[in-house]
Amino acid sequence: MRPSRPISAFYFASMLTGAYLASGLFVFPRELISVGGAEAPWAFLLDCAAALFGLWLWFQVNHLYPDEQVSGFTSRIVTPVLGWPLNVMTVITHVLLAVWATVNFGLVMITFFLPDTPLWALETLTVVVGLYMAWADTRVLGRTIQALFLPTGVLSILMGLLLAPRLTQAWAIPPSGDVHLPTIALAAYQSFYLFWGYEVTVTLYPFVSQGARRQAERYAYIAMLVAGAFMAFGYILIVGTSGPYMVMAAEWPGVSAMRLITLSSFLINKLGLFVVLMWSLFVFIFVAMRLWCLAQDLRPALGLQRPQHYRYLLVFFAAATLVVSHLFTNITVTGRFFNEWMVPAMALFNFGIPPILLLGAAITRRRTKVSMRAP
Repeated sequence: MRPSRPISAFYFASMLTGAYLASGLFVFPRELISVGGAEAPWAFLLDCAAALFGLWLWFQVNHLYPDEQVSGFTSRIVTPVLGWPLNVMTVITHVLLAVWATVNFGLVMITFFLPDTPLWALETLTVVVGLYMAWADTRVLGRTIQALFLPTGVLSILMGLLLAPRLTQAWAIPPSGDVHLPTIALAAYQSFYLFWGYEVTVTLYPFVSQGARRQAERYAYIAMLVAGAFMAFGYILIVGTSGPYMVMAAEWPGVSAMRLITLSSFLINKLGLFVVLMWSLFVFIFVAMRLWCLAQDLRPALGLQRPQHYRYLLVFFAAATLVVSHLFTNITVTGRFFNEWMVPAMALFNFGIPPILLLGAAITRRRTKVSMRAP
């Protein structure tokens, strides 16, 4: 299903980055330090390399039929028997990613800001804001992300610089020279949630104008490198101020570190809390992109052509996100489920499904050529 008004390469890169940046914003780098220890920086670099490779894999899938969303041609290249389960897995994945961000943000707000507010109220607020952002469809959502993304990122960096005098645990930042590849690989595997969400390219790619698609891919790679640098900056601040043991003990190490930012001459003393509130914009963008992707993914698969079908699906998946979010009542339940189920599921989704689709496309094209030669 081709869009009537394509988006630019810069819109594409902005929306793609917004689809994954908030995924591990609050919990990073707890698993990285807990599993990797002194080798955590090597594991982080491996995460970045794996994300770039995974993005490249999905672009190869997009190149098969660039004017169609992947859900629209999956059944044609791997048969409906395998295509529909893959589409169902895509839908479940995006719903759970929206739940992951919604629940984490709600629990953070209750713990640090609004202890008397019901969790369901904060989750509802998050999903409703995401629904509102995605309501007017692709171009308006892209424009909204562009308007919010860069200022929030720049302000976060500027505020983070105020933590420089508190880097009393800087000894823990450099990586160990004693490299153990299994430890590094396991730490990278457990912390790959940092880049959950870039697979939105399976839906977003056809919305880019034909002449800008190669440029859009370059921008996406550059944006991912910038996002990695942003996370590396956060790693330095969090580990340097809190130390590895505090990072392993804290549920949301980034929030705990940002709370240390103080500026007595400012209107409020705890300036770091303002930074955490700014991060809510990243969460709203993340949830909006999930809802947008869910609604757009099912349109070609179900043959829904009319514009209002997009909004019907949007409301349906917003409600589904809220219902599933209510099942996760605390961080223990949330962390256990996502560590035990979502980590392997996302590894399979990002590094298992693209080769299957590429292989299926190669077999299908080979059969087509053979059948054309037969007469």
